[in-house]
Amino acid sequence: MNTPITSVASRSTFSRWIDAVFTRIERFQRPGVIIAIAAQFIVLGGMIFMQMIPHVSGTTVWLKVVPVDPRDMFRGDYVILSYEMNRPSSGSWPDFHPDGSTVGSAVYVPLVLDADGIHHRAERYLSEPPTSGLYIKGTRETTGRVEYGIERFYVQAGTGLDYEQAARTGTLSAEIAIGGDGQAGVKQLRVGHR
Repeated sequence: MNTPITSVASRSTFSRWIDAVFTRIERFQRPGVIIAIAAQFIVLGGMIFMQMIPHVSGTTVWLKVVPVDPRDMFRGDYVILSYEMNRPSSGSWPDFHPDGSTVGSAVYVPLVLDADGIHHRAERYLSEPPTSGLYIKGTRETTGRVEYGIERFYVQAGTGLDYEQAARTGTLSAEIAIGGDGQAGVKQLRVGHR
């Protein structure tokens, strides 16, 4: 007859233990939700902040935009941009391996002022950041191109064709903000900036 009493006592102890656990969970639930929401805002804010660093504290330069296949130039509300430094010449990139072993690796491109005194151009392509001077950081792609994260710019609806035409005629320029670590972002486009 002692067994039923022990069983009831065990259930009572287990119930009290479960109640204690749920009480603690309820006590921490509100702060836990607040912490989870705050963490999401911190992560999103950090992502936005990292993208804004070149715009806020970076040096700005102008780059000439070269034409891209017109079918890809304007999709919806953004313009696809290409620059001369996206396609390095064979002699300017001595450590490029066509077998793909260098795909995805970082490329550092020192920039020098062009003859027009307004635009900048690539001086050479390096696998390490230069010790001094202004440079932009890119990534090697499978096609031999280098992407810098400045190949797309959102524009007002209906203005893409104007930028497409300007790129074809060689009169489109992009103002690029470059941070101290070579990260870059497009600030604005200008037609007829010579």
